[in-house]
Amino acid sequence: MPPTPTPGGGANLLLNGSFEVDADGNLRPDNWNPSAFESAVSRSSTYKTDGQYALRVFSTTGQTLTVSQDYFVTPGDIYSLSGQLRIPTTTGGLNSWEVKVLVDAYTSGGGKAWMNPVTVTSLRNTTSDWVALPPTTISNLTNVSRLQIQIKFNTLKADVYADGFSLVKTN
Repeated sequence: MPPTPTPGGGANLLLNGSFEVDADGNLRPDNWNPSAFESAVSRSSTYKTDGQYALRVFSTTGQTLTVSQDYFVTPGDIYSLSGQLRIPTTTGGLNSWEVKVLVDAYTSGGGKAWMNPVTVTSLRNTTSDWVALPPTTISNLTNVSRLQIQIKFNTLKADVYADGFSLVKTN
């Protein structure tokens, strides 16, 4: 799938950042990889901002999983990450679960390039509407060959939607 234009910027380098494509018919958006509990991950038309579908991750039992996508970068390039999250319902109390958007980096040999992933945002409660990720610039990629964009769900007891995820080269 080729990169798609992104409003106000260059081409979206993430594949299926609007979570529209499900070519294999497994009800999960293609190119986004769940680390576990695949049954908790789906495509949904209930809430969406970019197209007809959004990523939905739903659990009432406290599952922990990550949905991620890798992108191979050119050292020295600068990137911008954007996207939106919505959490309409929860079955857990405040601070009993967490949703994070993270960026991790790896060397060409597959080792970690950074000590810890960079946290873009962290949510622990319902949202009345979509919440945009804070402006995020990813730079200083001297020894980095691959970025991993992660949406991490810790002891999830909520209904979470993600949409309009975009990684754009800015230089």
